[in-house]
Amino acid sequence: MTRREPRPPARVTLVESSGPVSPRYQYALTVEVTWPSDGDARVRVTHRRPRAAGGDAEASTIISAERFQRLWGEVWFGASTDLAPADDHRIGVSTNRLSLEEAGAPQRAFTYRLHHLELDENLQWRARVAHVKALADEVLAGSEQCP
Repeated sequence: MTRREPRPPARVTLVESSGPVSPRYQYALTVEVTWPSDGDARVRVTHRRPRAAGGDAEASTIISAERFQRLWGEVWFGASTDLAPADDHRIGVSTNRLSLEEAGAPQRAFTYRLHHLELDENLQWRARVAHVKALADEVLAGSEQCP
């Protein structure tokens, strides 16, 4: 499959957490970017983190349809990939997910554990997750305009 323009309504969602680690290092990040049938896209970010790391943060903003389409192109993948299968019952390890949804197509998801993104064979997946996290950082930093 080759990359293509998203068919609205479309959504990019990232759900990632540290898993059960020392409270000073725990975090949970949810990024949801939704593009309706017409108009601009909405970005909603929720970041749960310890006070020492800035505490919890929530923010949302609007980005242009063009910006959403650019993000879609950066994170697009044609088929679901599961590096952290549900039947792998590891205790103390978080299971994370990057998913793509669009009209007329089944949801596609990349399911992973944090250590998977450190492996050289997963550089493309690391880049996809990094694009979504960069947008989240921008939104949380309070950017008035996300062109």
